[in-house]
Amino acid sequence: MMQSQPRSIRLYRLWSLLILGAIVCIDLLHRFYPQSSMYGAFDDDFFYYAQIAKHLAHGAGSTFDGIHRTNGYHPLWLLCLTLFSFGDSGRMLFPLVTITAILAVGSIFLLSMVCLRKFGVAAPGRYVIATLIAFQSELLLRGGMEIAIALPLILLLLSIYLSPRQHDALFYFRSGLLSSLCILSRLDSIFLIVLLFSFTLMAQKSPRASLGSIAVFAAGLTPLWVYFLLNKLLFKTFTPVSAQAKQLRLHRAPQLEPLRSLLHPFTTVRLLVVVPGILSTVVLLAFLLRKPDRFSPAARTVLWSLALFPIVHLAILCFLSDWPLWYWYFYPLLLSLFACMAASAAIFAPSPKAWIALAIGVSVVSLGYTTAFNVIHPPRKNALFLAARDIAGFSKTHPGIYAMGDRSGTPGYMISSPMIQLEGLVMDETYLDKLRIQPSLNSILSEYGVNYYVSSDATFKDGCYHTREPLQAGPDSACMLGAFCRQPDATFTHNGIITRIFALSGSAPQ
Repeated sequence: MMQSQPRSIRLYRLWSLLILGAIVCIDLLHRFYPQSSMYGAFDDDFFYYAQIAKHLAHGAGSTFDGIHRTNGYHPLWLLCLTLFSFGDSGRMLFPLVTITAILAVGSIFLLSMVCLRKFGVAAPGRYVIATLIAFQSELLLRGGMEIAIALPLILLLLSIYLSPRQHDALFYFRSGLLSSLCILSRLDSIFLIVLLFSFTLMAQKSPRASLGSIAVFAAGLTPLWVYFLLNKLLFKTFTPVSAQAKQLRLHRAPQLEPLRSLLHPFTTVRLLVVVPGILSTVVLLAFLLRKPDRFSPAARTVLWSLALFPIVHLAILCFLSDWPLWYWYFYPLLLSLFACMAASAAIFAPSPKAWIALAIGVSVVSLGYTTAFNVIHPPRKNALFLAARDIAGFSKTHPGIYAMGDRSGTPGYMISSPMIQLEGLVMDETYLDKLRIQPSLNSILSEYGVNYYVSSDATFKDGCYHTREPLQAGPDSACMLGAFCRQPDATFTHNGIITRIFALSGSAPQ
């Protein structure tokens, strides 16, 4: 009997390696074959990072369009991509991002194992839950977004908070330093940081000790203070313009669009991450309210923080913005699911048969989804990539300044001409000030000297093509309306998405 348990653990370890290895290999084949369509494997928003990183690495400054300085990004991920872009005109960027994603999946698995052990989960459960969380994390980071470094950093921070030893000055400084890295990798993780630190501080009995802990923690946050200071000095604003662009609200009543976008459109990622995350948040909160003493003080701090994080996150977004959420915004729900599974496994200790059944389920879902996704959605059929390739081909014979709102990341990276980003996500404070007063789109295009306007959502009515920028902004956000009473100079259609290019005054086709 003493020998069967180690053998069982070895089998679970081998199973985890095989599952995660298979997922990585399938995704590698998906991403790099054929190499000519590799761009189609990455999210459009990733190319905002990639273009700014390329400009930074080659001396053009922190710009997307090569003209306007911007801070519209999460800084730690941009720093990584800038380092990847040195020396070879960015040719190694995509392999290095892919390697980073693979390392991130491995790190998430290992750090999940560490946290689960500190929660008191038995070995079979640790392997099954960690494998499931690593697979779900891969769904959120495969497109090249900042979640690739944010999730491992957050799990590392959680492992520190789960430490049973006394919280001394070193703990607060170390957690402050790591918290600053988490925030710099994904700025909205600050809500989780505040929850973790607040629950830890509440356990202290002496106000004097609390003040000392706050001071030491604040000292650990020095990289964050430096970031805010550099933002103010270089970009005249403490916060990134990408966040401000999504908060150009006309009123401050809460909006439901962030909540609605959790389940609409109802994609497989929402089925695999959002739905379990919502259910887990409800179950975890109910369990913590009814039986809080079933966990150690350190575990309670982490569980309460992870249970409240998606609620606080969504509530604040509903007040600040009426933009929809993209799938990499779902990570708080994934963390809540992780916490619920850890708490359930630690308290109820499922039988070996239950873990075997769950392992089979994880195997079927993870391998089945990964294979099906790669077959149904090959990069060479990505409509945004195909449109970007057509725009890039058009720009070779029609040089000038281009402007585009939604879906402009990939073409902005692929064309050699400047691309004004009309949503303001990677523009500057001056542009946002203009957008706040809701000018006509045509006047903004003229003011910025745009030669070619690209739209993927123009509607034809009364002899003119009508557009709205930013397209993704909700009805309570500032926007610009445009009208183009001439036929487009180029039209491309891919998978139902119609992209039109309008040459503006003085930009006749060559």
